[in-house]
Amino acid sequence: MAYAVVRRFAFGDPGRPEVWFRVVTWAAASAERELIGWCRTLEAAAKVAWDYRCASESWRHHMASRRVDAATMAAQRPRAAELVRFYRAAMRRTEAATA
Repeated sequence: MAYAVVRRFAFGDPGRPEVWFRVVTWAAASAERELIGWCRTLEAAAKVAWDYRCASESWRHHMASRRVDAATMAAQRPRAAELVRFYRAAMRRTEAATA
């Protein structure tokens, strides 16, 4: 199952373009996709896409453990970029606690 779309963009001088990668959530219709972030390298874009998947599953599991119905989950779901930011902060805290 797809969870994100990474697209390469080149700006500026065609001889030496400035390359960026846009990462968005996956949806069949482009209008339903949500921006996760912009990255300078393909590797960073793939990492943020994977972190989004992990963050999304973690959030879904947390909400399901509280027996929240689907409509409430949808209403309370944070934006994709925020979800990744919170997930990465939580991972840093976990790593710092174990170090």
